Formats: sequence, C-alpha cells, structure tokens
Amino acid sequence: LATSTPVTCPKPLKQLTSYCKSMMNRALELYADALEPLTFKYSYRSAEENEVQPEIGDIFHRIGRIYSKKGSHSSAVDAYRRAFEAYGVPWNAIKSGTINRTDFHPNAAIIWYELAELHFATNEYGDSIHACEKTMELILMVRSLGKSTSNDSIETLPILTCQVAAASYTALHRHADSTRSYQKALSELKKARSSLSSSDRGKWLGTNEESKILRKIGRSLLREVKVEEAKIYFVDALRVLRSSADNEKCAELPGILLDIGDVHLRLEEFHDALKVLGSCIKL
Repeated sequence: LATSTPVTCPKPLKQLTSYCKSMMNRALELYADALEPLTFKYSYRSAEENEVQPEIGDIFHRIGRIYSKKGSHSSAVDAYRRAFEAYGVPWNAIKSGTINRTDFHPNAAIIWYELAELHFATNEYGDSIHACEKTMELILMVRSLGKSTSNDSIETLPILTCQVAAASYTALHRHADSTRSYQKALSELKKARSSLSSSDRGKWLGTNEESKILRKIGRSLLREVKVEEAKIYFVDALRVLRSSADNEKCAELPGILLDIGDVHLRLEEFHDALKVLGSCIKL
C-alpha cells in the first residue's frame, strides 16, 4: 500500500499556450499510433481472452486525461467509455447500473473518479454524485476480490471520492448529505493511515489532509446551522494541525483560527472570539 501520490484528475486549463496545445495534440497522435499494433495483437485472441485488454484501456485512459486537460469534455467521456470497455466494464452495464463481472481491471475505478471530477467541473452535480457512487462500488469490489493495480494510489481514491461527492452535495444545497460524505472521507483517511508503516504515514500526512477534512466537516455543519458541533470539528482540526510539523502548517493555521473565531461570535462568546481572532492577527 502506497499513498504518497494521490490520484487526481487533470483540471482543464483556462488558457493553453500554443506550445502546450501542440504537445497535447502530438501526444494524442502518438497514442493513436500505439493503438494500431495493440489492436492487431488482440485480434488473434479468442473472444474470452479479449474481454480485458489492459494496454488498450491504459491508452484510452490517458487520452481521456488529455482531453480533460484541454477542456474537451465530450471527447474525454468518449475516451473514458472506450477505456471502460477495454478494462472489462461494458458501457451498457455502467449505464444500467449493474456491474456483475469480477474480471475487470481495477483502474476502472480511477476512471469513475475522474468522470466524477469532470462532471463536477461542468456543474453536472447529479452526474458527479452518481460517478462517485460507482467509484465506491468498484473500490469495494476491488478490495473484496483482492485485486492489485499498477496505480498504488488507488488506496487514496475513497478519500478523494467522498470529498468530490460532498462538494457536489454542497453545490446542490444538500448540506446534511455533504456532511456525511466528508465524515466518510475522514473515516477512510483514518483506515488508510492505520494500514501504513510509520515512515509512509509521515510522508502521506505531510499535507495535513486530516485537519483539512475536519475543517470541511465543520463548515458543512455551519451550513446546517449546527454551530456547537461545528466548533468541535474546528477545534479538532486545530489540534491535528498543531501536532504536525508540515510546511503547510503556517498557511492553514490562520484559516482555522478564523473559523473558530466565527463560531465564538455566533455563540456570542465574545471574549473567546476576541482572544482567538487576536491570535490570528498576530500570525
């Protein structure tokens, strides 16, 4: 288990230089060239052997990522669809919501996550939530079947997926669902952390991910007007942050103190608010 490099979907760039565009187009050409010999290779296999074609799936996966980076969403979805097929997850099964087979490639779960981010980026929040649910479904199947993957970072996928789902729920003003999703992300984070060695754990938690999620839960609870509960999470986020030696600590600390100060003001605890906000100003 290695989780030092989280899986992330490439964000579309608002402005691409001509050089960047040419490099992306060249990459797409090279991937297209690479597909020809692979297609020839699989043409000599039986129908049963052809059900999972991981090399072809990897290429279409990468093509989808490039189109995502370019902001060509329909082309990205089409490439992801073909990657699904090559990874052994038929598109019609995906659309019907039923994935019965067990010989699929585990990277199919990563594509679902990337689709969730893609839908979120285009404000298709319902589709994003659906993709998050499918990601978690495949992750559970990967775990139960004991599948291995070339991408060790897949173990961070539940944490990231729950946060995308939570953000989608927030956009739809479904704040209770958002809170539950962030709490699920925190639970997955703690499970992943407990399975790491002490050396890997130190590297992975270098981004203060736990304190960030705790803070997101607090903010979600504030949207539900659950101020006392939010305060507990903000204080816990501060505790986790102060116990860390991470370089991001100084950047995160003022924000958490502001959140705690805001809670004190809402609770009319003016003396405590003044004290916390004063500490924030000194930073």
